[in-house]
Amino acid sequence: MVDAPITHEEKAIKSDKELKKSLGFWSLMFMAFSAIVGSGWLMAPLYSAAAVGPASIVSWVLGLVLVIFIVLAYAEIGAMLPRSGSIVRYPHYAYGGFVSFIVAWAYILGYSAVVTAEVEAIVSYLSAFFPQLMVSDVLTWYGFAVSVLFVLAFFFLNYYSVYLLGKLTEGLGWLKLVIPLIAAGLLFIYFNPGNFTSVPGGFVPMGPASLVLALPTAGILYSYFGFRQAIEWGSEVKDPQKNIPRGLIAGFLLGALVYLVLQVAFIGAINWKALSLSPGDWGNLLSTPLSSGAMVEILKLTGNPLLVAFSLVVFAMAILSPMPAGWAQLGSCGRGFYGMAASGNLPDVFLKLSRRKTPYVALLATTILSIIFMLPFPSWVTVGSYAVLMALLTYVIAGPIVAVLRRTAADAKRPFRLPAVSLLAGLAYVAAYLATYWASFSMIWFVFFVTTLGLPIFLIFTTSSSYGARRGSLTISLGIIYWVISAISTYFLLYNMVIVPYNATSGAGLPLSFSYVWPMVAYTIIEAALTAAVLYAAYRAVNEEGKEHIKAGIWYISSLFLVFVLSYVGQFGVFSNPPIPFPYDTIIAAVVAVLLFIWSVRSGVETRDLRVALSAQETGATGS
Repeated sequence: MVDAPITHEEKAIKSDKELKKSLGFWSLMFMAFSAIVGSGWLMAPLYSAAAVGPASIVSWVLGLVLVIFIVLAYAEIGAMLPRSGSIVRYPHYAYGGFVSFIVAWAYILGYSAVVTAEVEAIVSYLSAFFPQLMVSDVLTWYGFAVSVLFVLAFFFLNYYSVYLLGKLTEGLGWLKLVIPLIAAGLLFIYFNPGNFTSVPGGFVPMGPASLVLALPTAGILYSYFGFRQAIEWGSEVKDPQKNIPRGLIAGFLLGALVYLVLQVAFIGAINWKALSLSPGDWGNLLSTPLSSGAMVEILKLTGNPLLVAFSLVVFAMAILSPMPAGWAQLGSCGRGFYGMAASGNLPDVFLKLSRRKTPYVALLATTILSIIFMLPFPSWVTVGSYAVLMALLTYVIAGPIVAVLRRTAADAKRPFRLPAVSLLAGLAYVAAYLATYWASFSMIWFVFFVTTLGLPIFLIFTTSSSYGARRGSLTISLGIIYWVISAISTYFLLYNMVIVPYNATSGAGLPLSFSYVWPMVAYTIIEAALTAAVLYAAYRAVNEEGKEHIKAGIWYISSLFLVFVLSYVGQFGVFSNPPIPFPYDTIIAAVVAVLLFIWSVRSGVETRDLRVALSAQETGATGS
């Protein structure tokens, strides 16, 4: 009898055992909290107020409600199977290699950009002393060089010691909790309730659609999504079954509390006369001095010597605040590369640990990618919007994984159990899917394009590394053909014929005409045909396990196409009078999400790596 070949999970468990268990509850909680209250607390209150007006507080509450379902879903999985690189490993346990590859691809390309965003936030505040670092909020070559130095510093901290990283994050975390709350308390001295009720336009001046559009575009979801730091280091956590769910939930709720208080204080303290604006001119807040540092400038505008003096403390925190988020994001993204290797989607070299027991190859890859992302995204708001949407493609999977594992691993020990699992797991999926839909087509088209570009890599690499396919000239040629045709059709059909004309309207929207419909239809058909060809070739080439995994992931790739099409024809698409206006578009998207969730749960399979992971958990082989 021939022994079954060693699985990728078995290889990863050997590395998991060597990782140092350095992080306790406080370090874990403040890693989540510090990533949530990173660079966002200094600017997100301004961006959300400019996008929604006084009702931005509703957007923050809505974001809290949506994200808490995802947080609770990950709390159950994280306590059940604590793993470093968990967000890209969990899909593999529930669906196999195809879904885990797409999620991992989106994760890596999204969260490397988050490191970039945090570094750019630091440099933007340093530019107050060194103006040569940025021009019009965009990095100069000097700014680029300084940003690279920060990224390298974050790399060396991660490389040197997870324990030191956790303690530094914990120490700065207390400052990041206290100082924003003091700043908000001081602003309440100048609180004007009329800014919520009496200004022209009322409480919801931009209309109800703005309440949800602000979630992915005004820094709200960007801020909230820092919670994942509490689960991404699972193999390096002491007593993870208790500390992961506690640290995750506590860090998220604490961060949400800070933002809610800051948003109320910020809106109440706006002095329209001092800003030379007419009351209720929310959109033009971005053209005032507030845009150079919202929380710093609003304190200075009061003219109160105490508040002006405290603005210097806030400014110092503006430089320090993004640092813990930046180095934790780099470490988490490195665990993403580590998790991809653990799932067979990257070579085993990414599992290698340094003498200090850190995944140095994975960290180095993240460092390089973070530096590259500074070139197309040289400002905080653009990289933040992009990163949020890529993140949503990874968070949308949380609810389905919980529901699938309740079936395929029914007897597994669950230190934290999600109550009413079918309902709350479904809400986690619907929440993430709607947030993706609300991101607007002007962002979704690019993220859709970037995500689907990964499919040929699955065909060329993963099918041969994990499922016994031969890596020959045919699969490589098909992958290249996919990339060429996809790039050409995206540029000529979608970008030139739809996005460029839409951008020329400055957001006013295009007229609903055939000249803007047929390019989208043609592009979607081409992309669907290319995707079908790659998946068919992969399916024919792989073994029975590979076939099972590909079939288990059809729902996920279908969900990408559906949100892409729905976004085009809905309120957040490109048309001034969309075929499906708000709120009917959101209702339809929610119904589609419910149907996709049902499909996703039925698609889940009991994978071989899940059995290995559960066995290792029971015997304590992971060292958890």
